[in-house]
Parts: sequence; C-alpha cells; structure tokens
Amino acid sequence: LLGEFGYILIVILIYLIIFIFSKKVSIETKLFLFPIVITQMIRGAGYFNGGFLLSVALIIMVIHGTKKEN
Repeated sequence: LLGEFGYILIVILIYLIIFIFSKKVSIETKLFLFPIVITQMIRGAGYFNGGFLLSVALIIMVIHGTKKEN
C-alpha cells in the first residue's frame, strides 16, 4: 500500500483508526465498510478498483458527517 499511495497511506490509516474506534458510527456501517477495506489491504491487489476507493470515500464521508452533527 505504501508503494501505491505513498504518504496518503498515513491519512487513510488515520481515518480507518478514527472510524474503528468512533462510537458515533453505527456497528452496521462498520461491519459493511471495514471488511472491504481490510480485504483489499491484506490481499495486496486492486487498491485502485472501485470497491476500495468507494469504501474509503464512504468512510471519510461518514466520519465527517458524524462530527458535524454534534
């Protein structure tokens, strides 16, 4: 992942950590989005496919959406 994304990997990992430990995000959302991202990270192929990018984008939108509500 570091070879494909470079320093953006750090930003993605920070968002993933916030997403995992956030109590404002529902468990259903976590169980839907997180396995897609983890599977692509472990598998090591297809980081630029639609599923990975869409999941990361949705995670970022969910995090920013829950912060603005409070």
